[in-house]
Amino acid sequence: MVKVKLIDRIILLIVAFLIYKVVEISSSVEYSLITTLILVVLFLYSSFVLIISHYFSDAKKEKSTLPKNPPNVAVVTYAFNNFKKAEPTVKRLQQLEYPGKYTVYVVNDGTIDFLKKYKNVKSIKLDKKYFSKKQNVKASIMNIAFKKIKEDYILCTDGDTIPDKNVLITLMGLMKGKTAAVIGFVMADKTKNLLEKIQEYEYTLSYGLWARGLSGLESMFVVVGALNLIDRKRFLEVGGFDENNMTEDADLAYAFKKNGYKVKHTPYAKARTDVPNNIKSFFRQRIRWYRGACHTWLKYKRLFFNKNIGVFGIFILPYFVFLNFLGISIFLKFIVVSVRRFFIYLYYYILEAINQGFIVFDLFNFSYFYFPPMALIIMVVIGVTLFMAIVSFTFADLRLKIKDLPSFIVFIMIYGFMITILYIWSITAEFLGLDNKW
Repeated sequence: MVKVKLIDRIILLIVAFLIYKVVEISSSVEYSLITTLILVVLFLYSSFVLIISHYFSDAKKEKSTLPKNPPNVAVVTYAFNNFKKAEPTVKRLQQLEYPGKYTVYVVNDGTIDFLKKYKNVKSIKLDKKYFSKKQNVKASIMNIAFKKIKEDYILCTDGDTIPDKNVLITLMGLMKGKTAAVIGFVMADKTKNLLEKIQEYEYTLSYGLWARGLSGLESMFVVVGALNLIDRKRFLEVGGFDENNMTEDADLAYAFKKNGYKVKHTPYAKARTDVPNNIKSFFRQRIRWYRGACHTWLKYKRLFFNKNIGVFGIFILPYFVFLNFLGISIFLKFIVVSVRRFFIYLYYYILEAINQGFIVFDLFNFSYFYFPPMALIIMVVIGVTLFMAIVSFTFADLRLKIKDLPSFIVFIMIYGFMITILYIWSITAEFLGLDNKW
């Protein structure tokens, strides 16, 4: 069992109670329309803030310029358990465009045989105990690697990620002032089945207009693990990755914010990464992500409404966490009211059947589902999400084809419900302190 602080359990209980009250109040006839309108306004407001932030701080206006004497950089990836898919990553890292000197490092457990072929790649071999699945492997090994490496800046990629050749120049050009990390635009690679295509849309939206808006507000939530450039000294100053957090990259972003540093994003440094191709691996990844998010919110609860860290603490963090839980409330309201109506419908249906003396199975009667005024929220969410996705697609040069329409419709119409279910389970697992699956 994972140790969860008593105060954190109390906070989660309070949140659960508030969600319950929202569901209870908004399910009543007299308050249903009012609460629906409030939810629509809040969603539109948050979307409007991100869209305006994006257009007023367009990435093209940011000057990505290298200093006259570009600093030496360490380019780091990791691989273990004879992970052969990391070889294309290592090859690409040797081909990066950069006018200064950079060295490629691979953190490994000694099982990566292909490294012998690459004379210019430095191996950081660690004991196999650091690669146990019972711990956050990446956080553990990268903390050690960052102490061994002497370069002031470190470009990090995952072993299943292929960055564009210009990423180092682009990211380094934005490493100025109080910036502690710069992240790029991560896209899903080789999407074939429905689940992979949906994640392609999600990644494009997340690292497109969504990330652009947050970056413009200096409120990035995460130092994306698949592609980032980090100031090593500032990384060590904040204590590195939290090895007890399932989402060490999110934790690092909060640690930087807490210490007065910035995390920037640019859509012009791109990388493609593997995404889960089956439901089991997808669920495991997302539960890890969402439990990690919950863990991070609780760990950095003192940042909420903290004016010392600017708009991130005063507004963005509390507002968007609030929206997450509000989304859960909306979903539960839909389920509760729909289930209640179903049983009422079933009750009267059986009575009528008994009175008539026979039963007619009406399989296509969905009148017990709860839509109005829920339909208003659904239509607004779909419309705004569609707009944000289309804008984001321009960053990734992603063009939908006729054959992509079914998967895109699933993404717009259904995917959010599945994510909400995973959020609910993740928060419950965090409250109960269930064992983490890294």
